Amino acid sequence: MDLNLRVWVKPQRRYLPIASIDFFYEKVMVWGFGHENCGLCGDDYPMDDVILEQCTGLKDKNGVEIFVGDFVKVKDGLRYGDQYECVGTILVEDIRSIGPGDYYEMEVIGNIHEDPWMVR
Repeated sequence: MDLNLRVWVKPQRRYLPIASIDFFYEKVMVWGFGHENCGLCGDDYPMDDVILEQCTGLKDKNGVEIFVGDFVKVKDGLRYGDQYECVGTILVEDIRSIGPGDYYEMEVIGNIHEDPWMVR
C-alpha cells in the first residue's frame, strides 16, 4: 500500500493538494494557494498550520478513498432482503479505526473539518 496523505490548511480552512513535505524545516508546500486549479501556485505552511491525514487504504461504495478524519456511514448486521439492520456513522480517528470487511457497506459523508457539526 502506498502512503497517501491529504492536508487540511487551517488558515485557508480547506484541503489543498500537497506539493511537498519538509520534515527538516517543518513545513508543507501546497499547490493552488488561492487558486484551486493552479498547478504553478504554491505556498509553504508551518506544520502547526496544517493537519496531515492518512488514507486508510479503503474506498467506500462510490470509490471514494477513506481518510482519517472522515465521517463514514456504515451498514452492517443481519440482512433482511435488500436491507441491513444496523446503520450508523463513525468518525475514522486513525488508520486502525476501520478495516476491510468490518462493514457490509461504507460511504464517506463528510469530514471533521468541513462538517464539524456532525460530532454533536
